[in-house]
Amino acid sequence: MGRERQPATGIEERGDSIRITFHYQGKRCRETLRLAPNAKNLRYAELKRNQILYEIEIGSFNYGDHFPKSKNKTMVRRKTNLTLQEGINNWLGTRILAKSTRAGYEKSVRNYIPAELRGRAMRSILPSELATLRATLAQEQAPKTVNNALIPLRGAFELAHGDGLVKADPTVRLANVKVPRISKADPFTPEELVKLLAKAEPAARNFYEFWALSGVRGGEIIALEWRDVDWLGSRIHVQRSVVLKEAKDPKTQLERFVQLDPAAIAALKRQQALTGLAGAHIFINPGTGKPWDHNRTIGTRWERLCKKAQIRHRPPGQLRHTYASIALSAGERPFFVATQLGHTSLQMLELHYAKWMREAAMQAGSSFAAVAQKFASKD
Repeated sequence: MGRERQPATGIEERGDSIRITFHYQGKRCRETLRLAPNAKNLRYAELKRNQILYEIEIGSFNYGDHFPKSKNKTMVRRKTNLTLQEGINNWLGTRILAKSTRAGYEKSVRNYIPAELRGRAMRSILPSELATLRATLAQEQAPKTVNNALIPLRGAFELAHGDGLVKADPTVRLANVKVPRISKADPFTPEELVKLLAKAEPAARNFYEFWALSGVRGGEIIALEWRDVDWLGSRIHVQRSVVLKEAKDPKTQLERFVQLDPAAIAALKRQQALTGLAGAHIFINPGTGKPWDHNRTIGTRWERLCKKAQIRHRPPGQLRHTYASIALSAGERPFFVATQLGHTSLQMLELHYAKWMREAAMQAGSSFAAVAQKFASKD
C-alpha cells in the first residue's frame, strides 16, 4: 500500500476542512476551505494557493474574489508592477513642496530620465542601469542638474521599497555627482554701477540701486511691499519671495531683517514718491505698471541696459553679489554680511566671496556706506 500524499507547503488539514496560508501586503493570511481533506481536495487547495501566489506576484490579486466571506476581503489591492513614472508620481504626492519646486522636479524627470525607463516596472530596473544613466547624464549635464534628477528617482524607489512593492532599492549606492566648489560671483564695480544707473530711467534706477545696496535675492526684491519697510529702524523685513509668478516663503525660513544704509533709504524714499500710493508693492515693472512677476522679465530689461551703458553683461542677480563684494571689501564683518544675505552659515560666504574677504583683511578700516556713495544717486 502506497504512502498517503502529504499536504503541500501552506496547506494543512483542519479537522473536516482545509486551511490555506500565504503572505499578502506583509501580513500572514489564513483562509479556511470548507472541503473534506481528501487527496482530491488537497490538490485543489494547492492549486488555488499557487494561483493566489501568482496573482499577488503580478499584482492582480483581489482578496474578495477568492474569499468573499473573509474578514480580509476589503484589503486594498496594491499594484506590484508599478512603473517608475507611477512611483515618481506617488513620491511627489507624499511631498509638501512649493509649486516651483514641484514643477522643477517634474521638468527634471521629463528631461533627464528616459521615457522608456519611466515606463518600465520598477521591480525590473537594475542598479547597473541607474548607474549607467547617472554616468551618461554626468557627461552631458552640470553636476547639480544630474543630482536634481536623482532626487525623485531615489524618492520613488525608497517609497516603493518601504511599501514592499520592490524587494530591494537599487538607488541605495547611487551617489551624487560631485559638485565643484566654484564661486558664481561676478559682481559689478562701483564705477560700472555709476554708468549703469546713469542710463536707467528713474523707477528702474531706484530698483537696481536698492538691489545693489541691500543684497536681497531677485525673488525677494520684487516681492517687497511698503508694509515691509521699517523706516525708524532703517531696515526691511524679508517675508516672501516670488518664484514662477507665485509668492512663497524666502529660501531661508528664519525670520530675516536687512539693515539699510542711508543711500538705500534714500533710494526707497525716491521710489515712494513714484509708487507709494500705487499699491502694495514697492517696485513695479516700468513696462507694464504692474508688480514684477518673474525674474526673467527683469533680465531682459537689464540686458538692454548693460548694452546701453556699454558694460559687460552679467545677470541682474549679480547685484546681490555686488553688495556682498563691496561690503566685505569695505571691512564689514563677515557674519553681518552673511546675515544680511540670508545665509545660515559662513560657508556660503567663504565659497563665493573669499577674494573680497581677503581684501578686507588686508585693508580694513573703511565702511560700506563710504564705498556705496561712489555710485549712489545724489538727491
